[in-house]
Amino acid sequence: MRFFEFAPTATPVLKISQQQLQQHMIQRPAPQVTNKTNTSGSPAAPPPASPLKPTIKVYPKAWQHAWVQKYLAAKMAQDAQTVQPAELDIIKAMMRYADVQRQADRDYQQLTGEPDAEIGWQGEHRWVKRDEA
Repeated sequence: MRFFEFAPTATPVLKISQQQLQQHMIQRPAPQVTNKTNTSGSPAAPPPASPLKPTIKVYPKAWQHAWVQKYLAAKMAQDAQTVQPAELDIIKAMMRYADVQRQADRDYQQLTGEPDAEIGWQGEHRWVKRDEA
């Protein structure tokens, strides 16, 4: 379950200046464009509209607090459903990985004919198993 699935819809709180701007836009009707012609005979272009400043959504502290509480509750529920591997499972996975890596190294060496640089020392110094005396 994701936190945004149960979070309430955002209700932005407008600042006083934004409220005044919004009411001013509601009270003043949109300018009507008439097809007037100027002295040259071509239709007159409407005056450029002033661009509105983008509004910034402001949320009340109570709403933010409730949202964070729901988000943290969802994270706790998600963590409770996650299965943590046991130590033996981790050891088995590491052993399987090592076996597959060794097999891949052997296949690479057979394919290219050159030993892997990660194994042993290069040149005359090589890891050699000593005979036990």
